[in-house]
Amino acid sequence: MKNYLYAGMLCLSVLACAPTAVAAPPADVKKFLSAAYTCQFLSGEYDDSLAADDKQKMQKDIEKYCHYVRDNKYKLKEKYHNNTKIINKISKYDSLEID
Repeated sequence: MKNYLYAGMLCLSVLACAPTAVAAPPADVKKFLSAAYTCQFLSGEYDDSLAADDKQKMQKDIEKYCHYVRDNKYKLKEKYHNNTKIINKISKYDSLEID
């Protein structure tokens, strides 16, 4: 009986300390966040001293990711306007300068 009581207390203590599951953002938000991160990263890496081929490839990638961000940021903010966690994640990229 003593062993069962000890085992039960151990199980309860483990369950009480276990982290709660964090809901992953929806797929459209994940795609946006990935594109925004990539846009920000590539924009910071662009340098006029790069070889012409590298510049062209980087400009193409910047256009692809940054335009996706520009075209979808407000749509997602509108779609998830009641979800402050998602809005906060999207809003981290509000200062991203996109032509």
